[in-house]
Parts: sequence; structure tokens; C-alpha cells
Amino acid sequence: MAKQPADSKEIRAKRLTQLRKLTGLTRRAFTQKYGLSENTVKNWEYAHLAGLSEHGARLMIDAFIKEGIECSINWLLYGKGNPPKRKPTDPTLQATIKETPDHAHQTILKEINDFKKHHAEAVIYEIKDDSMLPFYRNGDVVAGVRHYAEDISRLIDRDCIIETKSGETLLRTLMISNLPRSYNLYATNPHTRLQRPYLYDVEIVAAAPVIWIRRGKKW
Repeated sequence: MAKQPADSKEIRAKRLTQLRKLTGLTRRAFTQKYGLSENTVKNWEYAHLAGLSEHGARLMIDAFIKEGIECSINWLLYGKGNPPKRKPTDPTLQATIKETPDHAHQTILKEINDFKKHHAEAVIYEIKDDSMLPFYRNGDVVAGVRHYAEDISRLIDRDCIIETKSGETLLRTLMISNLPRSYNLYATNPHTRLQRPYLYDVEIVAAAPVIWIRRGKKW
């Protein structure tokens, strides 16, 4: 299947959805907080009707800025220009950014070990490509807890560490497939160097939604 253009309403919707999720708010909480129509934002995120308009994009960007996320309308609508970034205003985040490489490495190892102790089905994954930009970068470490069988279907539209039947492990947004026990896997970066950013009808052994992330580089 041909790659969709970066300014298609479907890819635009995916950028919008990922940005909204980056705020940590559900769609309902986000729209209530900023006085937006939940149904309208849902239509934008699902690429219904005409999709996200320029006026809608400006409304969303205003809200994202208040949530501490910098994003240009050019990137949101067309995938051009600098990707979004979070303002490091939190003192804890500022301290993390100033860590020395050795200290940061030891901190990550300790957090990974703690995560494994608390979750029997923990899976850890280090990102090694640009497929999930701008939300996950090369060098980031993410973690989640494995879900199996029918439970995987509850993770649709979430970013998950995927373990496929063929033995591959990767980070992708989990989407519905038309085939039983199979799923479509989407990258969020329309300009990724990967030749196959969208994988279709993939048989999955386990999926772990990302619930922990450690940045390899500052935003």
C-alpha cells in the first residue's frame, strides 16, 4: 500500500492525536479544559469529514502551548518544519537534563530494574530509529507491561511495544486490522527513513502500551 502524503487528513489526524496524548489528557478532559467540542475534536482525530482545518489547528495549538508543548501550525497541518517539543519548565525535568551521561545511565538502569520488580510482564525497549518522531526519539528507552490474546484489542490507537509472531520487537501505534488475531502497526513519522513505516495484518504475540519513558536526549 502506498505511503499517505504528510498533509493527508489521515496523517494530519494522527499527528493531532499524538500531540493530544502527549498532554496526558483524555479527549474528554482536554476538550472540557479548553472549552472545545468533544465530538468535533474526535472527528479531527479520526479524520472524519474534511478533517482538521486551519482554524481547528490554531485552536488546538493554543491549547497545546498552554500545556507546555510547542508546535507550529505548519508541522501540524503539513508535517513540515521543526517537530513539537515540550518546554522543560519543571524543575525535576531541568535537573534531569543537566545530568552527566554516566549518572543518567545509572539512573535509567535503576529505574528499569525497579520497573521489572513491580511488573512481572515488563518489557523494555530502546528506540533505534526515527519511525516514531516527534514523540519518541532515537536513544529513548520505553517500557510497558505485556498484554496477550483478546486483551490486545483493548489497546487500539495506543503506542505499544509490539512483539510479533515472527520474532520482531518494535514500537508502533496499534490499529485495527480486517484479519482475525492480526493488527496494523503505524509509525508516527511520515518522513521516516524506514521503507515500511506502516505494517498491515501483522500477527502479534504481545503488546505493551508505553507507560514509562526515559529520554535519551533532551527535548
